[in-house]
Amino acid sequence: RDEYPELPFISGLDDTRLIYGTWRDPWNAFYTRAIENQLDVVHLPFVHYNTIGAGNKTIVNGPVARMEGNILRIWVDNEKDHGQTPRRPDEMPVPERDAQLTFVFPNLWQNNLGANARITAAFVCVDEQHSILYLRFYRRFGRLPLVRQLSDLLTGLADITIAHQDRRVVQTQRPFVSSLNGGENLIQGDLPIVLYRRRREQLQKESQLPTA
Repeated sequence: RDEYPELPFISGLDDTRLIYGTWRDPWNAFYTRAIENQLDVVHLPFVHYNTIGAGNKTIVNGPVARMEGNILRIWVDNEKDHGQTPRRPDEMPVPERDAQLTFVFPNLWQNNLGANARITAAFVCVDEQHSILYLRFYRRFGRLPLVRQLSDLLTGLADITIAHQDRRVVQTQRPFVSSLNGGENLIQGDLPIVLYRRRREQLQKESQLPTA
């Protein structure tokens, strides 16, 4: 029988010094919509105004986004809105620091919070109107058993609270299945979403090629 290829994963997460908790969250949305929400660098001060977006700057420069094979890396640069025009992606150099957001096709996402913490998500398709998110908070701290249990509880509650702010919006989006030429009015800050849709469409076409 045919063997399945090895599933890709995010580099650096096999470090034994990292511990994590896992949470499962069902969404009434197609999985590409959930993915695109996590690639959207503009929505934080609006959708998450009272959580992670509180105090977030409202002008998004760029963002800088690079496709490297099946890996999409995104660098975010926000600043306070003084009526200025956001800088275009081609006006910004690729930063030397690690990308804040990384997406690995077909369905893995990471938010790099620094040397000691990362948030990851795996987006699992159920059907065209349902998906499941598997969230993990990786960290280097809180290894003692009781501290770890408390930390898992608190970070889990925080992650789910933030995810549900997104879920409320994503579940209203139509059509359920997004596409590269879906007729939406995308803006400069949606560059990561455009790159994601373009690469996904390429992979779909390649998978339909006849084999020799």
